[in-house]
Amino acid sequence: MKRIKTLAIIFSAMAFVTMSILGAVAYLQDSTAVKNTFTVGEVDIRLDEAIVDNGGVPVGDMDQDGVQDRTETGNTYHLIPGKSYTKDPTMTIEEGSEESYVRLLVTVNCYEELTAIFDGSFLLEQLVEGLDEQVWVFEGVAVDTNANTATYEYRYYKTVSAKDAELKLQPLFTKLTVPGTITGEELTTIANLEMDVEGHAIQVTGFENADKAWESFSR
Repeated sequence: MKRIKTLAIIFSAMAFVTMSILGAVAYLQDSTAVKNTFTVGEVDIRLDEAIVDNGGVPVGDMDQDGVQDRTETGNTYHLIPGKSYTKDPTMTIEEGSEESYVRLLVTVNCYEELTAIFDGSFLLEQLVEGLDEQVWVFEGVAVDTNANTATYEYRYYKTVSAKDAELKLQPLFTKLTVPGTITGEELTTIANLEMDVEGHAIQVTGFENADKAWESFSR
């Protein structure tokens, strides 16, 4: 404050002296501007799984870091009772993404046939292994009787951010398993079985909680 006061006195004195000599001068003045730069945030995700043959054995090429190639379009499996197949749908949050809520939706067709096979109640856990519901929290299932499908919703247990580096989340599950109790006849009823996994992410900012965010999400 002392420095500012001293400068003000000096400026006033200089103005007074100058005015006495010249009679009229322009006022002392200055201007400045604060320049603001705005950037647009984004949320970007990737969903992939290991490339496998129809027996569920990984066949993707390895890169120089020992990481196996993965697919974003899925695999085809030849189902046999009692056999397990590698299937590890994995979500990656791309670098630069804002803090977000994330979820995975798994849609299975042949729901009526699967329900009959599993004694009147079919849950996704009956067909997969490695699902950790402490990490991917089960939120519910939506059944479409007209389409004969069921969609299972799983939300990641916390919000995620990847502003500085990409973030790979734990796979939803690691294997697709056909129980050995399924008969050949029952297996033929699900010959056209499909399992689609869809990943979603939505920003945290602006929403009171995850429920409010997902209510606003448009697929």
